[in-house]
Amino acid sequence: MDPAFSVPLGALGCLAAGTGLGLWLGLRRPAASSPAPLQDLEALAGIMVAELDDQGRFRKVPTALAELLAIPAGDLHGLPLADLVHGEDRAACASHCLDLAEGRASRCSMEVRLQASEGTRWVHLDGRLLPGAGLICLIRDIGETRRVQEALQESEERFRTIADTASCAIFTYGTTFNYVSGFACQLLGRTREELLRTAFWEVVHPDDREQVRQRGLARQRGEAVPGRYEFRVLRPDGSVRWVDFTAGAIQHGGQTLGLGTAFDITDRVAAVESRLSLERRMFESQRLESLGLMAGGVAHDFNNLLTIILGNASLAQDESEPGSLVHTSLHSIVETALRASDLTRQMLAYSGRGKFRREPLNLNSTVRSLTGLVETSIPRHVAVAYDLAEGLPALDADSTQLQQVILNLLTNAVEAIGASPGTVRVSTGLQTLGPDELAGLYPEQNLEPGPHLFLEVTDSGMGMDEETQRRIFDPFFTTKPAGRGLGLAAMQGIVRGHRGGIRLISEPGQGTTFRIVFPALEAPPHEIREAQPADADWKGHGVLLVVDDEAPLREMASLVLRRAGFEVLEAANGLDGVETLRVHAPQIRAVLLDISMPIMTGGEALPALRRIRPSLPVILTSGFDGEERVQQLLLEPGTLFLQKPYAAADLLGRMRDALGE
Repeated sequence: MDPAFSVPLGALGCLAAGTGLGLWLGLRRPAASSPAPLQDLEALAGIMVAELDDQGRFRKVPTALAELLAIPAGDLHGLPLADLVHGEDRAACASHCLDLAEGRASRCSMEVRLQASEGTRWVHLDGRLLPGAGLICLIRDIGETRRVQEALQESEERFRTIADTASCAIFTYGTTFNYVSGFACQLLGRTREELLRTAFWEVVHPDDREQVRQRGLARQRGEAVPGRYEFRVLRPDGSVRWVDFTAGAIQHGGQTLGLGTAFDITDRVAAVESRLSLERRMFESQRLESLGLMAGGVAHDFNNLLTIILGNASLAQDESEPGSLVHTSLHSIVETALRASDLTRQMLAYSGRGKFRREPLNLNSTVRSLTGLVETSIPRHVAVAYDLAEGLPALDADSTQLQQVILNLLTNAVEAIGASPGTVRVSTGLQTLGPDELAGLYPEQNLEPGPHLFLEVTDSGMGMDEETQRRIFDPFFTTKPAGRGLGLAAMQGIVRGHRGGIRLISEPGQGTTFRIVFPALEAPPHEIREAQPADADWKGHGVLLVVDDEAPLREMASLVLRRAGFEVLEAANGLDGVETLRVHAPQIRAVLLDISMPIMTGGEALPALRRIRPSLPVILTSGFDGEERVQQLLLEPGTLFLQKPYAAADLLGRMRDALGE
């Protein structure tokens, strides 16, 4: 140190005491000319100029300082400045003074608290050594500045607390994020450090990114763009979240930043999509139900007409000379009517009303009975594998319709494979389905919980996209160039009519699986007894009752029965039929009863007939059975069914069964 400087012992004592002010104020310099007058500084810049002696005591006390501390100037004169410094600030003050004394600093500048008569006052001290002895100290009141800073800091802390505890993501961004709340980190699946190095657009899902980016840039330019919209964000793990985003802009540091709040609406979007999907399924179910009702009604009327055509044509054919033009023409009419009846059966199957001859069946036996037929029609490059579980219970089904379901599935599976080598696998088994499984796997199919038999047909073909899967059960929809008919729609109707369900699993290029489930029965399976056509020379005797509201059909049936030797009574509706039986009860041997009639239906008339003659044989006839109650009646002894359209031989064969001859 320059030998011209000296440090008094009193100053060193102050430094040892930890204040450092003695060293700070005790440095001496050679005498020089006095500094320029400083009286105007306080008025110009709010600066109070104090002079201290070499012991750090006030030699000149600014009036403004005495007023700031509310201490008389006389009490401050000769008082060490160290006595006014707050105890928590003295150590920092001593460090600054030491730097000044040892030449590491040319000035001492700091913010400290000075003790006032009441409380403390924040001031800024700026001390410099005087050319002579002592120190000049510039003091500025910074109390208001400190209060503003503390208020700002408190406001920032409050904002951060609110932002970090809010249930939405809050962030600001320019080129990259420059602030993110705690929920934003949780929503985006990244740490705050990662996000502060990441551009806002990079967290947006690629399909939404360009739109969000363009809107954000436009907003920063001050252009009018939507301030609220929804888009997806992409997490590092690949998961996607939907957000409800509200955008704004703020000024910070001389630049315009984007301000965003984002609520996680993933669950809400999923709920809306689920509701819309349910509404679509309900609408589709209602639409198909309406089409089914229409198809059932058309099939009923059409079957009545076909029965008249087929019955009369078969009668006339019996009366014509074999080999003649008339006989050949009538044969053609009969064959055409039979083909038309196949179409009505498909319509009934689609409508879910073709359930006429359901009995306990063995699912595996039905599948095996079709093996020979199927294998002869399948191309050589397609292999069919069977995985049939043994010991399965029975299912309540119509054998013919169940065969149609199996053949339909196999045919579609083979056609799905095309010209390339492939495999079709047919599986059966038993599974128990609870309410949750039914709701998830077979929605809107009205299945009852419990044990179900399943039939599964899987192909290794081309598979189906979502659009095709949505339309696959539509009537007359097909992916085949020359496709036609009801196809899978009819199969769906059959399954629905058997209280079953269908599950479709398919992806493009991954093949297709149809899984059909039917309620399992406790009763053992047995074979269905088929109606046997009568011998051409079979004759009957006695009185029969024919009840049908269609006069031509009633007349045709009566003619067939009369030709076979019966006496026939006729009734135009169920009520007339009951009254006719009441009058002629002892003479009537059997009744041919139409199910669908005005005034009193066959289903309503049957119990009334049985009350008059409990053991009376009754043949129910219809193009379809839309009443579940009639299905129960068909299980009673002495009740048979004859489906329209029927030929003369079919009617006679079923009548012979009813009479037990």
